[in-house]
Amino acid sequence: MLSGYGDRFGLLTRHEFDYKSDMEAYFEPYRDHAAVALFDTLSSRGFAFDRPPTTMLYLSYPPELEPQALFTDELVASAGGPERMNEFLQALREFARESDFINWYDGQAPAIAEILTQTERTTGGEDYVATIESYFGMRQNSYHIVLAPLYHPGGFGPSVQRSDGSYDLYNIAGPRGAVDGYPVFGTADNLRHIALHEFGHSFVNPTTERFREDVSKYEPLYEPIREKMAAMAYPHWEVSVNEHIIRAVTTRMVYNLEGEEAGARAMEVEVDRGFICVPALAQLDIAG
Repeated sequence: MLSGYGDRFGLLTRHEFDYKSDMEAYFEPYRDHAAVALFDTLSSRGFAFDRPPTTMLYLSYPPELEPQALFTDELVASAGGPERMNEFLQALREFARESDFINWYDGQAPAIAEILTQTERTTGGEDYVATIESYFGMRQNSYHIVLAPLYHPGGFGPSVQRSDGSYDLYNIAGPRGAVDGYPVFGTADNLRHIALHEFGHSFVNPTTERFREDVSKYEPLYEPIREKMAAMAYPHWEVSVNEHIIRAVTTRMVYNLEGEEAGARAMEVEVDRGFICVPALAQLDIAG
């Protein structure tokens, strides 16, 4: 928020609410802190989109921010290597201590409780985990929906591998609006769709990675959609494949959960966004 990240990538919320304005006012004096300058540099060189929030999932609470699991090689590389990552983490610790971040955050407890209550009420207690595990026929260690008030209305679906090889899955979601001074994260359908989409990445991405050689044979199919995909931060074929499969899966889930008309609308939305292979993928026989 304090760096040029929001303007550069459009990944921070444009909605106005009390949590955001309180944060802006409190942390304004730290705009020139070394951690902000370093993040501005790293994000402009590739440490952006899902990488900053994924990094935080590996760390203990501030101000200690100690790694609780081994970072992936890709994550470290996106920050510029091990030394650069360690430099950034140390700067974050100093920022957290000097700004007394945790004291500010604890003071937001009433607002956070209200945000959680409103969102839980909207979901109606729906069991997203049962839906997604039933569809894929696989299980994961744990599932977490992280409401990120400052993030864009889309989301990220990172996972963290445990020492036993299982995965903790995350759906990091930003607000879609603001009501009465609080961020809101969408309707029940919005919340279901983003959860199924983001959790789905942890099932689909490892599969395409395992069959990377087969996937790469079809890379020429990326050319007609390259411009649209790159504009949405899907800059190469494998990432685009993952997104097409995920969106085909969520389209089928909408069809199963909400009926034919809703499924047709969901497919039309994906095609309009540029995911032109979704209809063909959604109609494939799973057993085939």
